[in-house]
Amino acid sequence: MAKALVPIIALILTGAFIKKIKFVSDETIAGIKNIASNVFLPVVIFNALAMADFNRDSMFIFFTSMFVLVAGFAVGFVIKKLYKKPYKEYIPYITVTFEGGMLGYALAQVLVGADKLYYIATIDLAGALFSFTVWITMLERLCNKNSREGKEKGIVKSILTTPTLIAAVLGLVFGLTGLGHMILKSDAGEVYENVVEMFSAPLTPIILIGLGYGINISKENIKDALLIILQRICVVGIAVAVGLFIFGKHISFTPELTASFILYFCLPPSFILSVYVKEEKSRDIVSCVLSLYMILTLAVFCVLLAKF
Repeated sequence: MAKALVPIIALILTGAFIKKIKFVSDETIAGIKNIASNVFLPVVIFNALAMADFNRDSMFIFFTSMFVLVAGFAVGFVIKKLYKKPYKEYIPYITVTFEGGMLGYALAQVLVGADKLYYIATIDLAGALFSFTVWITMLERLCNKNSREGKEKGIVKSILTTPTLIAAVLGLVFGLTGLGHMILKSDAGEVYENVVEMFSAPLTPIILIGLGYGINISKENIKDALLIILQRICVVGIAVAVGLFIFGKHISFTPELTASFILYFCLPPSFILSVYVKEEKSRDIVSCVLSLYMILTLAVFCVLLAKF
């Protein structure tokens, strides 16, 4: 456990230390994270799905994940009425989506190994489709209530040209048609594996350093953030339980799938949320929620690492 955990903690602390001494600017870190999310991560996602063996389990894993997202999102709009503070409009968007890209894949790669990443990729497939369509479109409209038709066309274009979504769709096509395995068995298979390995290796270190740099916990926001986190845990937990009750009997859970499943649904909300929130108070609350949730995820990761 320590062998895998210590490097992760060291990388996160390195990111926090870099921020503390102002070694690089926020813009530099943002640029590095963009490279990770728009170059390295799409390759990892494509490979995980292209090399996956899709079967009946995969279909019901997708259904379970999509059920959690849709149900959780709907409940979020109901419970937001319980909040009277400026950030209440963002409660539905905090309640669902899971940060698979900037955290889940990095931790899963350590937890179950690179060759088993297709488990979390399959779970995250529903998340990617939901996040880049319904969730992001409604969030954009919330943050830009006076948007014009041209703006909405811009939203659609940005969704369709998102590298991770394109990679997921292409990976799904290659996986379902068997083209991925054909490439692997061909003369170019070894070259392909080397290329994927080169792109995959920097992903985890870059993401973890970026996460450490982005930690933002303020005392005045902790109470509100913890309440939101507790609410999210309850909603997601119930939605997952119901989803598994409906679809779980059709899924053959291996230890790796179980670990990936638990890890995924313990991930923080999408980090992109902090980019869209405009009001200062709401943005501080969201940042605090994401930071505290990341710590919670790492705690769950430690438990999974010990158990699996």
